[in-house]
Amino acid sequence: MKKRGYWLSALACVMLLSSCGKIEKSVTTTNQNSTASESATTGMADKTLYESITKDGKFTPGVARDYEASALNSNYNLDNFEEGLLRLSKKTYPTADYYFQAGQYISEDQLRKWLGRYSASNKEGLNPEDAKSGSPVQQVLEYDFLDKKEKKLNGIFLGIALNQVDYSAEGEPKISAEEMEKAGKAAADAAVAYLRSEKETKDVPITVALFKQAEKTDLAGGVYFQQGSAKADAKKAGDWQAVNETYVLLPTDESSSLASKDGTSSKFKDFQNSVNTYFADLSGVTGVAHYVDDKLQEVSVTINTKYYNQSEVETFAQFAATKADSQLAVGAPFEILISSIEGPQAYISKTDNDSKIQVHIFS
Repeated sequence: MKKRGYWLSALACVMLLSSCGKIEKSVTTTNQNSTASESATTGMADKTLYESITKDGKFTPGVARDYEASALNSNYNLDNFEEGLLRLSKKTYPTADYYFQAGQYISEDQLRKWLGRYSASNKEGLNPEDAKSGSPVQQVLEYDFLDKKEKKLNGIFLGIALNQVDYSAEGEPKISAEEMEKAGKAAADAAVAYLRSEKETKDVPITVALFKQAEKTDLAGGVYFQQGSAKADAKKAGDWQAVNETYVLLPTDESSSLASKDGTSSKFKDFQNSVNTYFADLSGVTGVAHYVDDKLQEVSVTINTKYYNQSEVETFAQFAATKADSQLAVGAPFEILISSIEGPQAYISKTDNDSKIQVHIFS
């Protein structure tokens, strides 16, 4: 289930509480005669999530991790960018057959060159030389996938984040859809050419997905809109196909919206009214509906509250869970985070595998 960027600390706690025992029991080794530090994996507590090979008992971060996380214009975009790439990756590299590895082949230095403007001193720059022009290419994210049988690199998935508005340029120029797509495909070709020049990745299949950043005030965040690929012997990305996904901020008054057409917006509004009536001075109740190929995948809700008393939190969480079970019955999973400025207070969820709604109170 999708997690909004600003939920991460709360959800990490929930996941730790619910699954740490399973992970401990499911760690495997590739060779009974080798040490755990050489061959251990994280194990698979959830079949929908990737396992990863550990080195010296530790997770290996991406070589450009810090720079990757700092570049997008909002947490909403960053969350959709990262989790969306994982979701797309699973269609090409199933979790049952592949290990995940954070990007190891595109360095921070190389990213800085690509994401900079073209100049005499930076001929690898993917953005226009004119400082007054908008820079369409904002970020490149690399995920690596290792075949479980041979435990060697067998695929790379790249996400390229593109700007509709360049907030770093004077006047914050807008970038057309045509210019954005053209720049994204040029960036994809540059990335493929670079990886083909490296010994470790010269014949590895590469998939590239283009991500359209939403404006920084958009709480729904951006979406992937194109996906292409480069086979083992290809030096450019091709076979471009549309990716059909949408995030809708709830409630919406747009009659043409998918959330209006399927009744999700109306049901969310009923839920919103119910919780606002129960506790009249809530700071806000917002939701986001996620659609893929015009089909609702999930609904994520955030409730900001001023209440700190434990009994009030418990009472409100029970009320919200009861209302959600009936009013958010939209035929898809949903999750709700109740939080205050001091941190998360409660987490409510229901997935396709849950017969009952799940509630966790943070103490």
